[in-house]
Amino acid sequence: MENGTYIETREDAKRLGKLLVKIGKSLNKDVGYIISLMDEPVGKAVGNILEIKETIKALNGNMTKDVEDTVIMLGSLALNITNGEKDLNTNAARILEVIRSGKAMDKFRQMVIAQRRK
Repeated sequence: MENGTYIETREDAKRLGKLLVKIGKSLNKDVGYIISLMDEPVGKAVGNILEIKETIKALNGNMTKDVEDTVIMLGSLALNITNGEKDLNTNAARILEVIRSGKAMDKFRQMVIAQRRK
């Protein structure tokens, strides 16, 4: 692993991921993990408000390759957990279509409105 993470080796990261999955299963929860480097930020923004602005751009389909790759990997894991779809290409196409169609941005708006009500 690179600097920026508290886990020293890829093997240690895998062990932690497997442990988290085991804990999730013991609680009847579906859990997955992705190992990624933490030595530099994903995207171009650093700082809360700038990252939110970059997220909004991404939800509108304007994202850097590293952001797109991260969205696809995390989204694919979520699709795998929720409906068992393991094919990365199928998941990537579904995720990108939801973004292109505006449904992702619509859901984000709904989430923001729901938070304001609390």
